[in-house]
Amino acid sequence: MKLTLPGRYMLSDHREHSCWTINISLAGITVLEQQKGHIGERVVLNIEQIGRLEGTIARNFDAWFAVSLQLSPSKCEQLKEILTWLVNHRTH
Repeated sequence: MKLTLPGRYMLSDHREHSCWTINISLAGITVLEQQKGHIGERVVLNIEQIGRLEGTIARNFDAWFAVSLQLSPSKCEQLKEILTWLVNHRTH
Protein backbone atom coordinates (compact mmCIF):
# COMPACT_ATOMS: atom_id res chain seq x y z
CA MET A 1 0.00 0.00 0.00
CA LYS A 2 1.11 3.53 -0.65
CA LEU A 3 1.98 5.02 2.72
CA THR A 4 4.24 7.96 3.52
CA LEU A 5 5.72 7.92 7.02
CA PRO A 6 8.94 9.39 8.41
CA GLY A 7 11.58 7.13 9.83
CA ARG A 8 15.22 6.31 10.30
CA TYR A 9 17.32 3.42 9.06
CA MET A 10 20.68 1.92 9.84
CA LEU A 11 22.94 0.10 7.41
CA SER A 12 25.84 -2.19 8.28
CA ASP A 13 28.06 0.85 9.01
CA HIS A 14 25.85 1.44 12.12
CA ARG A 15 25.13 5.05 11.15
CA GLU A 16 21.53 6.26 11.22
CA HIS A 17 19.93 8.06 8.29
CA SER A 18 16.55 9.76 7.87
CA CYS A 19 14.04 8.38 5.39
CA TRP A 20 10.41 8.46 4.27
CA THR A 21 8.42 5.41 3.30
CA ILE A 22 6.94 5.26 -0.19
CA ASN A 23 4.97 2.05 0.21
CA ILE A 24 4.72 -0.80 2.67
CA SER A 25 3.51 -4.39 2.49
CA LEU A 26 3.98 -7.47 4.64
CA ALA A 27 6.74 -8.59 2.26
CA GLY A 28 8.66 -5.36 1.90
CA ILE A 29 9.02 -1.63 2.22
CA THR A 30 10.25 1.03 -0.18
CA VAL A 31 11.98 4.07 1.28
CA LEU A 32 13.11 7.44 -0.01
CA GLU A 33 16.58 7.87 1.42
CA GLN A 34 19.79 9.88 1.73
CA GLN A 35 22.40 7.10 1.83
CA LYS A 36 22.29 3.96 -0.28
CA GLY A 37 23.26 0.53 0.89
CA HIS A 38 24.22 -2.44 -1.26
CA ILE A 39 21.86 -5.10 -2.54
CA GLY A 40 21.80 -7.88 0.04
CA GLU A 41 22.94 -5.57 2.85
CA ARG A 42 21.08 -5.85 6.15
CA VAL A 43 19.04 -2.79 7.11
CA VAL A 44 17.21 -1.94 10.34
CA LEU A 45 14.34 0.52 9.96
CA ASN A 46 12.49 2.42 12.66
CA ILE A 47 9.34 3.82 11.06
CA GLU A 48 7.04 6.25 12.89
CA GLN A 49 3.72 4.60 13.84
CA ILE A 50 5.11 1.16 12.92
CA GLY A 51 8.30 0.65 14.88
CA ARG A 52 11.34 -1.49 14.18
CA LEU A 53 11.56 -3.59 11.02
CA GLU A 54 14.50 -5.58 9.68
CA GLY A 55 15.36 -6.90 6.27
CA THR A 56 17.80 -6.82 3.39
CA ILE A 57 18.08 -4.40 0.49
CA ALA A 58 16.48 -6.00 -2.57
CA ARG A 59 16.70 -3.13 -5.11
CA ASN A 60 18.40 0.25 -5.44
CA PHE A 61 17.25 3.13 -7.60
CA ASP A 62 18.23 6.81 -7.86
CA ALA A 63 16.59 8.14 -4.71
CA TRP A 64 15.08 5.06 -3.06
CA PHE A 65 15.64 1.44 -2.19
CA ALA A 66 13.40 -1.55 -1.56
CA VAL A 67 13.80 -3.77 1.48
CA SER A 68 12.71 -7.38 1.65
CA LEU A 69 11.38 -7.71 5.20
CA GLN A 70 12.28 -10.59 7.50
CA LEU A 71 9.34 -10.93 9.90
CA SER A 72 8.46 -13.57 12.46
CA PRO A 73 4.84 -14.78 12.27
CA SER A 74 3.93 -12.65 15.29
CA LYS A 75 5.66 -9.53 13.88
CA CYS A 76 3.91 -10.14 10.54
CA GLU A 77 0.52 -10.24 12.28
CA GLN A 78 1.38 -7.11 14.26
CA LEU A 79 2.40 -5.25 11.08
CA LYS A 80 -0.81 -6.37 9.37
CA GLU A 81 -2.87 -4.93 12.24
CA ILE A 82 -0.94 -1.64 12.20
CA LEU A 83 -1.27 -1.25 8.42
CA THR A 84 -5.00 -2.00 8.59
CA TRP A 85 -5.43 0.61 11.33
CA LEU A 86 -3.40 3.21 9.38
CA VAL A 87 -5.46 2.67 6.23
CA ASN A 88 -8.74 2.88 8.12
CA HIS A 89 -7.74 6.06 9.97
CA ARG A 90 -5.91 7.87 7.20
CA THR A 91 -6.90 11.49 6.66
CA HIS A 92 -6.67 12.94 3.15
